[in-house]
Formats: sequence, structure tokens, C-alpha cells
Amino acid sequence: MQIQYTTQTTIKGQFVEVNIFKNGKFLLMYDFNIKQLEEMLTNHLPEKRWATEENLIEIRDSVLQHLNQN
Repeated sequence: MQIQYTTQTTIKGQFVEVNIFKNGKFLLMYDFNIKQLEEMLTNHLPEKRWATEENLIEIRDSVLQHLNQN
């Protein structure tokens, strides 16, 4: 069975909260300050097993959508 990681990102105040799911089941929650977005997306998160290209795009798009609304 192939492992599939997915993410669901929300913004709470100044923090980005990323819920990570493994094959559809909650695995863990990862959070960081919104001011660290670029550093996290380029340097830190790509090293994580769950940080697929699709998940990094989901995180980035969720944060940008939030910033554009506020």
C-alpha cells in the first residue's frame, strides 16, 4: 500500500497551522509564525517526509488567500 500525505492549512492569528493526514487519517499538526512562510517553504518544510510538492502548494496558497482577504 502506498502512503499518501495530505495537508489542510488554517491561519489562526499570526500562526499557520498545518494538519497533516497519512492515508486520510490525522497524523500530526505542524505550526509556525506566518512571518516565516518563505523560509519554511524553501528551507525547512521540503525536508519533511509529508511535504510533497502538492502539500507545499496547498500551504502557500492557503496563506496567500488568507493574506489577500485581510
